[in-house]
Amino acid sequence: MRIRYCKQPLRNVICIDAVVSIHYFEFTRDVQYAGESHPFWELVYIDKGEMEVTAGSEVLLLKKDEMIFHRPNEYHNIVCNGAIAPNVFITSFYTESPAMKYFEKRILQISSEQKRAISDLLVAGMQAFEGPFDVPFRPRMCKNREAPFGAEQRYKNLLELFLIDLIRRNFYTEKTTRVLKPAAQSQAHGTVPEVVQFLETNLHRAYTIRDSAGGSIWRRAP
Repeated sequence: MRIRYCKQPLRNVICIDAVVSIHYFEFTRDVQYAGESHPFWELVYIDKGEMEVTAGSEVLLLKKDEMIFHRPNEYHNIVCNGAIAPNVFITSFYTESPAMKYFEKRILQISSEQKRAISDLLVAGMQAFEGPFDVPFRPRMCKNREAPFGAEQRYKNLLELFLIDLIRRNFYTEKTTRVLKPAAQSQAHGTVPEVVQFLETNLHRAYTIRDSAGGSIWRRAP
């Protein structure tokens, strides 16, 4: 008996076409930058402290474990309020996916699982590209010539999965509000600087993403 098997095309709801920047900043309390706009998306996540963010004509206060997306060509700026020094993860990227419209004019509060996903994303980015990652307005990232196999695709896939997860987890939350707060409070497994410190002190040692995903980075001393 001969069975005719049919292939099933897979639909992409979010597809990242290119990455522009990956940053992790440990700001002082009084840092200010001139605002900008650009033709790609930008994700801003507050890992520690709080920071004022300008999005279009609005000035918003983002606190720990909150995230905002700046849509293409939206004027935006970041200003430390002089009271609390923030640690901030920022990545920017190109995508034409219509599903990204979900993130417009929203502030999202991140769960503990999503916080770990951001740490994994940062690790993947630091493997795929060369630093420094704490210098603002870098016009071009250089690819890491010693990157592990598939490092760039891993970053792309992790970012796509993270964005899909954000939409799925918040889809049934009240959509008329700008601030989305999941029922469970965020319980951090550790801050992203610990990942940065681990990487910087182990540049000449082989390590895997599993080191981070399994939690060993959080426990290992430099």
